[in-house]
Amino acid sequence: MGRGNCLQRGPSMRVPAGCLMFMLAGPFMGHGASAATTSFDLTDFSLSTTVLNGVGLSAQPGSAPALPASDTFTLVPDTAGVYLPRYDGRFLRYTFQLPTGFRDLEFAFETLVNDTFALYVNGTVVAIQATTTTVNFVDPLPGFSLNAAGTATDTSGKLEYLMTGGMQSLFVKGTNALTLFGTDTLLYGGISEINGSIAAVPEPAAMWMLLTGLGLTGLAARRRVARG
Repeated sequence: MGRGNCLQRGPSMRVPAGCLMFMLAGPFMGHGASAATTSFDLTDFSLSTTVLNGVGLSAQPGSAPALPASDTFTLVPDTAGVYLPRYDGRFLRYTFQLPTGFRDLEFAFETLVNDTFALYVNGTVVAIQATTTTVNFVDPLPGFSLNAAGTATDTSGKLEYLMTGGMQSLFVKGTNALTLFGTDTLLYGGISEINGSIAAVPEPAAMWMLLTGLGLTGLAARRRVARG
């Protein structure tokens, strides 16, 4: 349908419904949807009142402790970090929203914990750093990246466990929770840095529903004209 055919000169200057659909769709055709990116750091997390002592993390996901109740995340961590007395472990949580019908989710995460940590996505352990060497305290910090194809890669080379496949399926529409458990293994430690980003492409479902509705309206109008 050409643009010239869409303008019918006359007293009312009517625009046929089918042309209206074409005109509205134009700006959305031929342009790929872009991902909406959210970045976060330590100041975006809440601290749980729960304190565990003597938790030893290993390369096995089962070594990570069960998560505390959601209503325990009531504290605001100090901007300088969370202090961990001898053998103590603490939980930090960041909650965020994902739209209905999101796709191509990407996720990047890194943290500086003295000494070890486990990371959970909506209750499932996805990464563990279980060693206490000083190399963990310099760049690149222990962490990973998840690409749009669904593959997670240990970009730091410092993780003992990483869920390399299937992590994307843990994210859901609506509210999501990213939880970090950090623990000291000797005299004292702390959680002093968290950095990350989440990006997902939202599906333009609402727009296509509108365009489909306009198309059906135009078809019905043409049928009425044909019968007349």
